[in-house]
Amino acid sequence: MLRSLTVKVRPNCLIETPKWCMLGKHTRRYASEQEPNLEPIVMSTDVFDGPKLDVTQPPLITMHGLFGSKQNWRGISKALSQKTNRRIYTVDARNHGDSPHTTVHSSDSMSADVVAFMEARKLEKACLMGHSMGGRTMMYFALNPS
Repeated sequence: MLRSLTVKVRPNCLIETPKWCMLGKHTRRYASEQEPNLEPIVMSTDVFDGPKLDVTQPPLITMHGLFGSKQNWRGISKALSQKTNRRIYTVDARNHGDSPHTTVHSSDSMSADVVAFMEARKLEKACLMGHSMGGRTMMYFALNPS
């Protein structure tokens, strides 16, 4: 039987937890928590090279926002590869697009996916860019080097 839970926050101030929050016995893992035994996934990717590819420049890795996919970056990536003469990788984050879907979805796990992506391609340096959730992932990667 579902019931609401009432919590006192301050004197004379009650907050009631809705019943839908109490369904099942799921534990939530927040982005600020470190994941134990991270298993990176192999992200789906598209590659864009300009006509005069300069291999001395680090590539640009782009990641979409929540509910998006690598297709969101398609037009921008083509234009950037033409203008900058660098390789552009657009990736699908875990649980999005053509990438594998898992039960874990956090900044920590998505950052580990970017690390694995770079290691698989033997990239020592890369420029990172993202929108919304992808931007958060790239900032987490920059602040928590592995």
